[in-house]
Amino acid sequence: MRSAIFLAFGLWLGTLSAAISQARLPVLVELFTAQGCSSCPPADALLGELAKREGVIALSLHVDYWDYLGWPDVFANPAFTERQKRYARAHGARAVFTPHFIIGGIDTVEGMRKRQIDMLLRRHSTLPAPIDLRVSRQGTQVTIKAAFVAGAQPTTGTELREVNVVQYLPKAQARIGAGENHGKELAYQNVVTSWQPLATWAGNGPYSATTTIATDQPLVVFIQEAGMGRVLAASLQ
Repeated sequence: MRSAIFLAFGLWLGTLSAAISQARLPVLVELFTAQGCSSCPPADALLGELAKREGVIALSLHVDYWDYLGWPDVFANPAFTERQKRYARAHGARAVFTPHFIIGGIDTVEGMRKRQIDMLLRRHSTLPAPIDLRVSRQGTQVTIKAAFVAGAQPTTGTELREVNVVQYLPKAQARIGAGENHGKELAYQNVVTSWQPLATWAGNGPYSATTTIATDQPLVVFIQEAGMGRVLAASLQ
């Protein structure tokens, strides 16, 4: 009887271990967009569709370089423009465009290339999660704990990872008063309103931190290789 119990317990541990080892990394999708860009509304609508997919975390980052046409994007943030420029430099591009999708931190898609985006999402959805990321929130307090899973630990402590806390507005609408979309009533999803680079982490030991957020909006915590590299962990709260 005891051996049967031990056997069952061992099978349960094996099943649990297999489930942990097969955990998939949520796919982080960033869309750089602008209210003054006539090519962006279809991409904004696509982002809304992607946000509904299981295993996908989709964020809309509004840039400010279309404001010169006379319509200041109410969601634009110069920091998002700079983030897009950092991606461009990391990927060897000489200029930035909208709409512009970044998938998993490493794959870039300019314009509305849905088939290519779907292909990349399928590819990224098969990747195992190298980091066990656990996020909890209580009021305005957010606690973050992270550690590399067994077999995925970094070999050196010199490579840094960036821990980011992002808040977003799930839905928004705006009537555009000037620019290429003048007179249109446009809908947006998962519009980023707050971006907090929390820390850099070498990964050679567990990471733990508590931070304060500004609003009760939903939040995303994600860990990305420094230098605009691969997204290694992401959690939606």
